[in-house]
Amino acid sequence: MMPELEGWFETENGIEPFLIEASSLEAAVLDMIEYNEDFGHTDMEITWDEEDVTKQVYSMVEAVRMSLINIKVREDKDAQS
Repeated sequence: MMPELEGWFETENGIEPFLIEASSLEAAVLDMIEYNEDFGHTDMEITWDEEDVTKQVYSMVEAVRMSLINIKVREDKDAQS
């Protein structure tokens, strides 16, 4: 059985519980970001294989967002050249 990312996060419609299986915590977080762009920017509680990883997930989401911003800035600079 694969590890599970389980928990809830707040959406504009209220609390949304979730449970997904993934090969890694990183893959699970990327799946959740793809599922809902607000994931990681609202109140949430999350466990990975029954261990609380809420703070770690907040940090991971921020790192992903910063990477995407940096990629966009580089693409914009290349387009202007």
